[in-house]
Amino acid sequence: MSESMMQEILKRLDTIGAKLGEGAEFAWRVSIKQQMINNGILNLIISAVLLAVCWALVKILRSPYPTDSEDYNGLEDETRHILKVAGCGAGTAITFVWGLIVLYEGLVHVINPQYYALMDLARLLGK
Repeated sequence: MSESMMQEILKRLDTIGAKLGEGAEFAWRVSIKQQMINNGILNLIISAVLLAVCWALVKILRSPYPTDSEDYNGLEDETRHILKVAGCGAGTAITFVWGLIVLYEGLVHVINPQYYALMDLARLLGK
């Protein structure tokens, strides 16, 4: 953020704080809790689910494929195995990367909710 933008935000915050009085302190605490719960803890839960799905896909991927001669919709055993590896491999990669991204987002919101509360306030003020 540029210095002039920060000065404008601080000026607007002072105006809002003067109008709210003691309610400004309460609103700030609520905003910080909202960042921690809505964006932090929720993202941590979502990342845990995504990483669990990733783990399940790895388990499926590592499971041996049957070598019996049963006909599964006309596909050969090798073709079914290739499809399983391709599908589960792609799914594993996507859920793993997505899970790590969501985990990072959740951690930074839990570690520093004040920053994100300030960014939301700045966004609401139009900057």
